[in-house]
Amino acid sequence: MITLSEHTIDESIINADGWVLDLGCINFTFAKEIKNYCNNVLCVDPNPNIKDSDVPDGIIYERVAVTHIENIQNQNFYIYNDINGYSLLNPSHDWCVLQNIINIPVTTIRNLMGKYKIEQFEIIKFDIEGAEYEILKNIDWSISKQYSVEFHDFRFMNPSFPDNEKYYKELFSNFSDKIDVIKHQITDHEGFPNGMGRNYWDSLFVRKL
Repeated sequence: MITLSEHTIDESIINADGWVLDLGCINFTFAKEIKNYCNNVLCVDPNPNIKDSDVPDGIIYERVAVTHIENIQNQNFYIYNDINGYSLLNPSHDWCVLQNIINIPVTTIRNLMGKYKIEQFEIIKFDIEGAEYEILKNIDWSISKQYSVEFHDFRFMNPSFPDNEKYYKELFSNFSDKIDVIKHQITDHEGFPNGMGRNYWDSLFVRKL
């Protein structure tokens, strides 16, 4: 296993001719690193600060948000004081300060797969500021070999808050016959003082063979 841009992956099971889905790609650091292992990288992020000129050569970029909800085209997107913290969620407790609300296009992972004729991803990487909870709760685990996830309990976005572990127990129970939990541990983040950043920053789930 290796760590790319704070996301752990199993590089040994990657098919170089396959596809990687990078959800939450504002600075494209993960996309650029994973390109060394997989030729086709699809990046998805609705952040309005991303310019077309920011997109690296050889990377496909979609300016949309991914949701678990079928048959909707637009959704509110919450703009916070942290450029990396923009989200489809607006929790009642949050250390980010809400500054604006805009309306953005949304899609589903299945729609993206259909558009690009993708049967299965090598990796889906999640860093989507809370939207990962409902997507993973409703996902078809066969669509990717592995899932590298940054959760956002530290922003009070876990739908089971304050009993955050309830969500994970239910999630793991639902996929135990399909997925191995390779990495899932609460750690601190050096960017957050006094334990405020304790979180599941880097979880890795791999599809059983």
